[in-house]
Amino acid sequence: LERQTARHRLLPPLLESVDSHLRTIEFIDAFIIRSIEGQVAAIVTGTVLSIYFDQFTGFEVVVHPVNQSGASPNEVADIDIKMNGKIFVVFEVKDKQFSWQDVDHAAFKASQYGLNSITFIIGVNGACVGLSLEQVAKDIFLARSVNVIFIDLPSFVRSVIALCPALGFATFLEKLQYYAIGARVKDEVFEHIESIFHSMQVTSSSPSNNPGAAD
Repeated sequence: LERQTARHRLLPPLLESVDSHLRTIEFIDAFIIRSIEGQVAAIVTGTVLSIYFDQFTGFEVVVHPVNQSGASPNEVADIDIKMNGKIFVVFEVKDKQFSWQDVDHAAFKASQYGLNSITFIIGVNGACVGLSLEQVAKDIFLARSVNVIFIDLPSFVRSVIALCPALGFATFLEKLQYYAIGARVKDEVFEHIESIFHSMQVTSSSPSNNPGAAD
């Protein structure tokens, strides 16, 4: 954790700009290509949700260590959102192959907390095997009376970011690293964050991307 925190402090601060939404999406699109045991998709999802719910009072977004959701009686899914300390909505994040049984288990856990819905965010490396998402959702509702909503990560990210008019790229990056530390992700994830960040810095500073640069 100390090594991860130190690495987090090494990244230079970013100046805010009018294209912060586009820069955030550009970063995320490059970042989520890799799964790293599902950790990348989980912290990205938690980060954009946190930025959205920061616009309101009384909400807390909790990202649990990947593959350990439900390990404690206080955990429902990969990401739990609380309102005034009580479970409000929950999200599962899948960036690998998953089955009907995986969805059923998550829906059952949600039902135990009195929830009638759960959202599955599917990363670019994720896919449901065996049945279509529509059939899985119908089967789970009949079995558990829980609505399962499936949405792909890129679409979800854009939808949430569109509802955050005051989003800043520096704020996004700060929160991303905060959730990475809290979720105890691998060092490889932090290295991936740095790699994408620095590649964007190089691109944005190149003459071809500076209309005012001399020919």
